[in-house]
Amino acid sequence: MSGHLVCKSGFGLGKVAKLMLASVVVLSSLSGGVSAGCFGKKSNLSIDLTKTDSKKKTKLSDVSVKLCDIEKAMNGVEVDMELLNKRITVLLRHLTSCGPESPDFGASENIVKVLNKKGETEIPKRLAQLLCKMETGKTMRCEWAEFREWFIDILGHMVVDDSVPSQPTDKEGSQNWQKEYGHTYYKNYVNLASYMRKSLKNKLNFDERIKQMETDTTPSTAETPSKEASAEE
Repeated sequence: MSGHLVCKSGFGLGKVAKLMLASVVVLSSLSGGVSAGCFGKKSNLSIDLTKTDSKKKTKLSDVSVKLCDIEKAMNGVEVDMELLNKRITVLLRHLTSCGPESPDFGASENIVKVLNKKGETEIPKRLAQLLCKMETGKTMRCEWAEFREWFIDILGHMVVDDSVPSQPTDKEGSQNWQKEYGHTYYKNYVNLASYMRKSLKNKLNFDERIKQMETDTTPSTAETPSKEASAEE
């Protein structure tokens, strides 16, 4: 099976600071400006995850999935790991299916390269349960939106975290990191989240996609552009 995503346990001050600053970027971009004091020069990105030098699509490799952030209330809850693997695979193949002709090829390529590099993904047990409980044709829009935003946050941070040095935990180091990498980090996060939100606007037809994966004898499914899946349910 191909695909899955990595989330780190815990929710420390560094994560809170990143999320708060990400919100600043979103609001600032809407009003037409980003604070140079927080993020350094607005126009300079040390890396742009919406662009790639690749001339052809990179195939998504097999990636294992693990559960993390297991709350006390979830201790007795069972998760169908086989179904979880299949549905995560569907999601990740969809998000990494853009070809060179697509305007979203850069975002798709950068996501697949990080997934292939990591080799495994971890998702919170509660999120895994939510994904496995979804029924074709019966999932409410609000339920899909809740899952999608949580999934996007985890995958988005995983990809951007891989593109810049880790943020120091001390005050001075953190401030210097924000000046050097802040704008690059949050602009890339916002851009990737926007791409994934657009791609996952509607719930995917997991049952049909899993059937297709199981009957395919060639890897061509993973090579097709992602047009088909944006309006499934």
